[in-house]
Amino acid sequence: MTKSNAVHMTWHKKGKRDKPGIMVHPADGEAWKHFCKKYPEFAKEVRNVFLGLTTDGFMPFNSSAAPYSCWPVFVFPYNLPPGMIMKEESMFLALVIPGPKHPGRDIDILLEPLIDELNKLWDVGEMTWDASRQENFNMKATLLWTVSDYPAYEMLCGWGTKGKLACYYCQGATKAFQLEHGGKPCWFDCHRCMLPMDHPFRRDKTNFIKGREEWDGPPPRLMGEQILEEVNKLGDMSWGKDVGLAQFEGYGVTHHWQKKSIFWSLPYWKDNLLPHNIDMMHTEKNFTEALVNTLLSMGKKTKDNEKARKDLALLCNRPKQHLTSSTTTPGKIKKPKAPFALSQAHKRLVLTWIKDKVKFPDGHGSNWSRCVNLTTNSLFGMKSHDWHVFMERLLPVAFRDFVPEPVWDVLCEVSSFFREICAKELDPSRIDQLERDIVVTICKMEKIFPPGFFNSMQHLVVHLAHEARMGGPVGSRWMYPCERRNKEQRLRVTNKARVEGSIVEATIVKEISTTSRCYFEDLTIKDPKGNEKCNTSRGFLSIFDKTGHHIGRENRRTLTDDEYKAAHTYVLLNCPEICDKYLGEFDAVMLNKGTTPERLWKARQDLFAEWLRQNIIQDLECDPYIRRAAMKPLKRVSCYEGYEINGYRYHTESHGQDKCSRNSGVCIKGETESGGTPQDYYGVLEEVIQLTYEGGNKVVLFKCYWFDITNGVKVDRQHGIVEVKHESRLKTYEPFVLACQAVQVSYLPYASMLLERKKWWVAFKTSPKGQFRHDEDDTNLEFYQEEMGAIPIEVSNGPGFDWDNAVIQEDEYDLVDDIMEVTPPRATNDSNPVEDGEEDNDMDEMDQAQQEAYWGQFYESEEDGF
Repeated sequence: MTKSNAVHMTWHKKGKRDKPGIMVHPADGEAWKHFCKKYPEFAKEVRNVFLGLTTDGFMPFNSSAAPYSCWPVFVFPYNLPPGMIMKEESMFLALVIPGPKHPGRDIDILLEPLIDELNKLWDVGEMTWDASRQENFNMKATLLWTVSDYPAYEMLCGWGTKGKLACYYCQGATKAFQLEHGGKPCWFDCHRCMLPMDHPFRRDKTNFIKGREEWDGPPPRLMGEQILEEVNKLGDMSWGKDVGLAQFEGYGVTHHWQKKSIFWSLPYWKDNLLPHNIDMMHTEKNFTEALVNTLLSMGKKTKDNEKARKDLALLCNRPKQHLTSSTTTPGKIKKPKAPFALSQAHKRLVLTWIKDKVKFPDGHGSNWSRCVNLTTNSLFGMKSHDWHVFMERLLPVAFRDFVPEPVWDVLCEVSSFFREICAKELDPSRIDQLERDIVVTICKMEKIFPPGFFNSMQHLVVHLAHEARMGGPVGSRWMYPCERRNKEQRLRVTNKARVEGSIVEATIVKEISTTSRCYFEDLTIKDPKGNEKCNTSRGFLSIFDKTGHHIGRENRRTLTDDEYKAAHTYVLLNCPEICDKYLGEFDAVMLNKGTTPERLWKARQDLFAEWLRQNIIQDLECDPYIRRAAMKPLKRVSCYEGYEINGYRYHTESHGQDKCSRNSGVCIKGETESGGTPQDYYGVLEEVIQLTYEGGNKVVLFKCYWFDITNGVKVDRQHGIVEVKHESRLKTYEPFVLACQAVQVSYLPYASMLLERKKWWVAFKTSPKGQFRHDEDDTNLEFYQEEMGAIPIEVSNGPGFDWDNAVIQEDEYDLVDDIMEVTPPRATNDSNPVEDGEEDNDMDEMDQAQQEAYWGQFYESEEDGF
């Protein structure tokens, strides 16, 4: 009903795709396309709405108060551009399911009003005003899918997500089993059936369940009508939380259906190829947390505990990892060091590296120093997004040289998979490869980790690529936006006695103010950060038509002669209007004077600015804006500590030296001197400079030092890693780039202590923060997603690992009733709290000399590289 928004409601059909064939929107997925083919009359009206639904519970009170579970239900339209789908303005609060108890299976009764409205919007529609076309039309709507975490997944779809039949895709065909000692469902050796029939892993009787080969095919993936047929066999169910599930014959044995979900009352639900999404946020978090805690042997959080070793002895042929009785101390058990486990000294190094060295640009990660407790040698307080960053950024860097090469290869494969599957752009052909590769990678992990490591979360990863093919980029199908909305809803509870009333009233006020703002397009809103908005667009040359924010105080200085020449030349050579008209003529003049093509690039740097100025002086009919740009700028410039542009926030290296974040990494794509293939130049921002030209036109440049692209940059395509040698420097003097051209980069040193490894940093390109722009071609997604173009890695299909030669060191831990880790005494003060879930044992205090002597024993082994 507002013109500025209505024009976006046809983006899914008419929106610009810069790369044909690349998936950037849910409409590019097979589920959307299949629905449109099934219902062509609905798809014919491009203004009909495709909806998603998400819900999650939260506690509006503190943990010390009485338990209370409130469940908001949001719907959001998928017609919008990718950058607008799950913004706050686009997510509508449809229902608030009241507490104080968890709704459970009875959520269907509470969803009935919403389902009735959805049925009406499908069958009848609603007469609606289209402000963009200035006409009325009958708008219809459909619900594509739901997005929820795994417990809510069970409530919405009706399939139980606990036990051996927890997987909705595999259903009763799964080979999961119960661990004898661990007592939990296990998906160990359940993935070889998904490999090609000629894969060597299928014949392996040693590294999986001992003595077993695998010749079965993958579990069948049921379609909507087949699932509906199965659900209809359940018959009518009795509602209420006291009603058991024994009413459904075969429950827990052949199926896990707890109810016939209310969504089946939607006439089109059986034709949805992806009715319910596995939430990437929680799946990645659980997978990464289990993996990292097992690698670091984190006390009770590790999956490699005593019970896991006992189950390993029953199922696997790994005698070197079996528990044995101690010959020196009666009653104690020896636990051999696993090939993947870090030694205590290496664990200490990794945690110290996370605390002191890991820094990301603002908004791209937590303050990692707050997530490490070096007194207890543990990680704590990490959120879902922190584990997301750890998996896709830190995992290969943290454990380099600390685990055997085959283990590190597998870690790189897992990290690369999540990095590619979470990209904002997806290549359908690459998705097919990822779906095949992740099965191989999980099978490799089964050869490394004990059976107790593989629960339902590790299994669900094999289905993520399929869902990406069906639903498109994951940025529109995960729980991050819903979790942020729930946090906002929690803050809106001002009346503790009327929780839902507070939420609804505050939401209505917010929606009214947001909608009203759309009617006042000329209303100027003050920048909430208090920074001056520096719009440098004063001329008609595109190079001056850039908008950004400077950060910090303005300092004035005079450029040196070399800086002045380099800055002015760079501006001219990057102005399209000047290059299109004069650069070709200059090249022809230089070639006629005998300049070789190889030296032409150097001639541009040295002579183009002066040649252009002389020609402009003689050309009386020259464009006045080009004439102003050709004349030299003021030598006196403004300098700043930072700059914000294109969704990035930059700080100079000196300004961010003592901060917990690092915003000085810069990357641009440039050309080589010989005019070869463009390649990435990596550097560090030293200074932000604003040049002023005649007529008041201004342009902002970044002065950087650049790493040598010949000997200072390595691309490891096998593991998908880009490394830069931080001591190298580019030989030519080219310090300046336009601020609008830069892409922000995060540099991470290795945790390894090897001298050769210390010379290199790992470079990661970061995506800009989420932006909301009212233009039709906007495709910006949330900032925590990766750009497409992450280096894909090829997953090898090797037959196995030679652990006898791969093991770094065979240490032993003592076991008395449970695994006892070698850890220092815990601090008793409040500055180093004990992590939740761990016992706070009273330990004798040690003075500084005793602590140094204690830790010194782990740093004296030459075998560990100290």
